[in-house]
Amino acid sequence: MSGATVFIRSLKPRVLHALKIRNFCSGESAPGGGEGGGEKKGLILGAYEVDNDVVLTKSAQKYNDHLGGKLMELIKKAGRTVKRGSAKVFNNVDKDIWAVAVVGLAPEKAGYNEMEAIDEGMENVRKAAGAGTQQLRHQGVDRILVEGLGVP
Repeated sequence: MSGATVFIRSLKPRVLHALKIRNFCSGESAPGGGEGGGEKKGLILGAYEVDNDVVLTKSAQKYNDHLGGKLMELIKKAGRTVKRGSAKVFNNVDKDIWAVAVVGLAPEKAGYNEMEAIDEGMENVRKAAGAGTQQLRHQGVDRILVEGLGVP
């Protein structure tokens, strides 16, 4: 065997590895990912707890309207409220989105706490987004889309 053949054989695995990375970074679906070869998409939407009832954020309300009220119906069947920092996941709600996580943002008017020097509204958003992401990842979602969660 010549030196060139050995070099080419040692190069082949690296090229295949590079092709996999390029496919991953291009945003294209990798073969065999998700159901039917496509990627699983997840969506994180926010909800506030007001008087032991659920009030959706503007984006979540638009999505609920798009579904004909199906999302709010599912939330009510699943327990009527979404606690702060937690998530409820609903699968196969929409043909384009495999899973929808509705996350609890607590009171809508949470503001700055001077005693602890923390913006409680932003802290609630951070916790809720993290909870929704963990739940969707646990269910095998490949791509997660997050709405603004009430923060402009």
